[in-house]
Amino acid sequence: MRYLGRVRPPQFGAALAVLATGCVGPAPVLWQEQGQTSSGTDQTADATQAGSSSGGRGLASSDDAAAEASAGSTAALDDGSTGDADPDSTGAGSTGGQAICVLEDSFEGPSPELMWNDITGAGPVTFSLGGEMTFTVPAGANDDYAGLLSEPIDVTESAIRVRVLEPPAQDTPQQFFLGVRESMNGPRWDLMLDERFRPRLLVAGEVTQVVDIPYSVVDMPWIQTRFEGDEVVFEVSADGEQWQELGRADNPLSLTAAHIALVGGTWNENLTASTIRIDDVAVCSP
Repeated sequence: MRYLGRVRPPQFGAALAVLATGCVGPAPVLWQEQGQTSSGTDQTADATQAGSSSGGRGLASSDDAAAEASAGSTAALDDGSTGDADPDSTGAGSTGGQAICVLEDSFEGPSPELMWNDITGAGPVTFSLGGEMTFTVPAGANDDYAGLLSEPIDVTESAIRVRVLEPPAQDTPQQFFLGVRESMNGPRWDLMLDERFRPRLLVAGEVTQVVDIPYSVVDMPWIQTRFEGDEVVFEVSADGEQWQELGRADNPLSLTAAHIALVGGTWNENLTASTIRIDDVAVCSP
């Protein structure tokens, strides 16, 4: 099976500095860069398969919520590389019309709404709701995750976005995933944040990394996975309206009944207790 037929290098603008240091990550990957590949095995835990499902708790959908978004943004890597913004990288709503959101949640809590299933594992990592979603990763946690998985949603030609208020702590094995799964236990896209921005495809234990770059949510707190035709686009934003593309790849997944995953935790022994915080998740189409 061909997982990715094409990976297009990211385009960058020249205004906001995106600063981060190092790369803490467990997984050698199947790279596809300038036509070259090398295989590896994913050692990161399958976060969204850990634990049990509550079967019906979750997020209420909305058919008439709308949001205005406009094109254009800039970003830069901490290595100083810059370039012209990709005119096609403006995200949902870039046509100037209203974006129709089929799922929105600001996590008022204390319990998830009707479209979310709790997939928290059996270990010490937990999450709580109260105007935001807070993952608590205690010291001593090891290979453990908590999170939510949505009921099936048609995300064809849609964008899945979330605002990251507090990213995984630096110099730790902590991670956050914004995931899109073809089925409950099927192939998936994970937009992974640790100390870096690392969107990737997972199919039958094989990992294909799209990009692996330094990234800071201080400058660009909004992250987004957007499906456009037969491609998937990974983007960031300072305000949730103007989006900058950081990576793009062919999409092999069926999107008509996909599950959205919000997962936080640690792939290795965590020595420093801390939290990961997000809010304002949405699934919208132009």
